[in-house]
Amino acid sequence: MKNQDTWQFAHRYCGKLWGRWRIAVLLLTLLVMLGVMGESTDTVGIAGSIVCLLQLIPMLVSISCTERALKCTFTSEGQLR
Repeated sequence: MKNQDTWQFAHRYCGKLWGRWRIAVLLLTLLVMLGVMGESTDTVGIAGSIVCLLQLIPMLVSISCTERALKCTFTSEGQLR
């Protein structure tokens, strides 16, 4: 959030990562939730909670990857390298 350039870079970079990962996250979600379809409310709730926790992994990884890309692309003052 140093300046508009770093802000836009971070959003574009993270958006591209999520663009690549969206199919894997979607398939994981569908497989798990379809696997528990028709089960008890408790089972569906537990499966949904696990899926939500698993979806946090790519989110946290994307933050780390974006921060690394920012450090490689910009100086600590937010100037393009």
